[in-house]
Amino acid sequence: MKRHMITTALVLLSTLSLHAEQTEFAVEIDPATYAFEGYSVHLKMTPAQLPQLQLGIGVYAMDFPDIFVDMHSKNKDKGWDVRLDRGIGFFADYYFDDSQEGWFAGAQLARQRYEIGLHGEQSSYDVTLIMAHGGYRYNINDHWYLKAWGGVGYAKKTSGSNVVAGEVYDVPDVVPFGALHVGYRF
Repeated sequence: MKRHMITTALVLLSTLSLHAEQTEFAVEIDPATYAFEGYSVHLKMTPAQLPQLQLGIGVYAMDFPDIFVDMHSKNKDKGWDVRLDRGIGFFADYYFDDSQEGWFAGAQLARQRYEIGLHGEQSSYDVTLIMAHGGYRYNINDHWYLKAWGGVGYAKKTSGSNVVAGEVYDVPDVVPFGALHVGYRF
């Protein structure tokens, strides 16, 4: 499934880029994921014919700090260890200015695998996430930019188990998230 999603995304991105003389590409990271024992790399492209549209694919992972786990009251103060072990997402952002500076709105479709632990035992489960997001991009110069965004998504558990040591980790349906990406465009 993961290979199929990646292959589809790469075929889509390469097909769009073949039809554009000045397709712009960018790479983004979320530095916070590295601080939480994870990673984040997003490849983005803007077709020359649609300068306000940015499409992309990203892979990411991170350990969730307790404050994130405790945001969901049914899991609060139970000692859960939660890791977003791997995520792959497809992104589409629409900028209100051709320069892609300023406000934007977008959507994400992602498949994510979570590892959860309690009292030395572990389990894992997968979710499909659909998220609407928006934010602001500040172009530092012709290449570097900062992109602050936040969104709310719907997550549906699709496989695996969210039970560890006889305890149920409540998988939230509504997922808020935000980030500050650092990007470089070519």
